[in-house]
Amino acid sequence: MFCIFLFTILPVSNSPPRPSPCSLSSPFPPLLFPQSPLLPPEKFVGCAVPRLSGGYVIGEGRSFGALDWESKSISTIAVIDEDKPNNRFNEGKVDPAGRLFAGTMAMEERPTVLELKQGSLFSLNKDHIVVKHFNQVDISNGLDWSLDHKTFYYIDSLTYTVEAFNYDINTGSISNRQMVYKMDEGEGIPDGMCIDADGKLWVACYNGGRVIQIDPQTGVCVCVPACVCQSITVTVYCNMKVKTTNPPFPFLSLCPLPLSLCPLPLSLCPLPLSLCHLSLSLCPLSLSVPSPSLSLSAASLSLFSLSPSSLPLFSGVCLQTVKLPVDKTTSCCFGGRDYSDLYVTSACKGMDEADMAKQPQAGCVFRITGLGAKGIPANSFTG
Repeated sequence: MFCIFLFTILPVSNSPPRPSPCSLSSPFPPLLFPQSPLLPPEKFVGCAVPRLSGGYVIGEGRSFGALDWESKSISTIAVIDEDKPNNRFNEGKVDPAGRLFAGTMAMEERPTVLELKQGSLFSLNKDHIVVKHFNQVDISNGLDWSLDHKTFYYIDSLTYTVEAFNYDINTGSISNRQMVYKMDEGEGIPDGMCIDADGKLWVACYNGGRVIQIDPQTGVCVCVPACVCQSITVTVYCNMKVKTTNPPFPFLSLCPLPLSLCPLPLSLCPLPLSLCHLSLSLCPLSLSVPSPSLSLSAASLSLFSLSPSSLPLFSGVCLQTVKLPVDKTTSCCFGGRDYSDLYVTSACKGMDEADMAKQPQAGCVFRITGLGAKGIPANSFTG
């Protein structure tokens, strides 16, 4: 998950750094309240999580720090990567037992351009002992745990994969690293990630302009949510201005096959490649095509099934694909009163005036409602 609070404690600079996700999920995002106080820290803040005893724990530069919001002070808990002064924290989240897991990366020269294999994954126990789990990380990013607490999911962005580890909730140790999903061509770079109440993973795709939903048990891309029907709305938070819309642009992808398995040449496809690459007359789904947008009934999804064993490993089958109106989607989490709203962050760093003219909402936060999925509350650090 990501933390809306993060946007109020990022370092102040002429060129703000790319927003980085964290794990604090709140039903009442402070972005709605312009009077929220600002607390500029001394270094880049990569993550922020709630603390059971009050306040927050943040990853600031290469330090775990305790943030007291009332006194507006930050005290250092522990310093990591002391031999790598160019490193910083990027993403962090609390496990179901109250430990904080957070990873590092080298400072970027520009987005995704950095010295590789400099990062590591750490955890901070409630007694403030730091454990280093592994190194050789490019960009430590999304992380979460299965609902039974037996699996740890992790993203090192430049591997273009989502990985899983066996997880011991009693000790916080991880083992048996394996890949559960490989990003498809065009999906972008996996960034922030969260899990829903059904155990499915939601991954924001940097430079892909989308969020994908993955079934980690099968390695199948189940659904990318937004604008599947008229009941779904998108609210944009940008510079404290709020706009709620039913997007006028078609985002729905209906093709049940990855492009590599499509039996038709693209010239026969009646839709743009970004929407579908299977001829409508040959599509095994029962579709209705009203003007000016497409719709897909939930019942029609059950008409098509494809055994994972018949697919290339980690190919992913997208029954629906929804893109946001910005390319640089960075993270996602569920919030709202019943955790049924999906919040998606985006970035604008590295974009010039021409890019911003094409994507004026880059750098905004999007709230997507009506998805039919729910998240789970974030955990608090117990130390």
